[in-house]
Amino acid sequence: MSRATQIQHTKRLNRAIQLLAELESPSQAAAQLARSGRLSLRQAYRYVQRAQTCAASLPVPAAKDVFTIKLPRDLIARTRQRARRQRQAISGLVSQALEAFLQ
Repeated sequence: MSRATQIQHTKRLNRAIQLLAELESPSQAAAQLARSGRLSLRQAYRYVQRAQTCAASLPVPAAKDVFTIKLPRDLIARTRQRARRQRQAISGLVSQALEAFLQ
């Protein structure tokens, strides 16, 4: 079985937050989440436990796709260095740069 994507994780967590607000107990919320989300009861309890620490629903991240481009090698090297220095993924760094450029 594969791990949940970040989008799936956030949606399940938000559902757990909603169930905690609607139902009387965390165990009821976990049982309902397990049934509706096709999760094991153990997985559902983990989402419910995490949901208990959240003040409100979380924003669901946007879906991502692979986008391949050709760049000069020195630009790639500088991009990797900057990402390492900032302890950030290359895709995040490039996303920020493109967002700034396109605005």
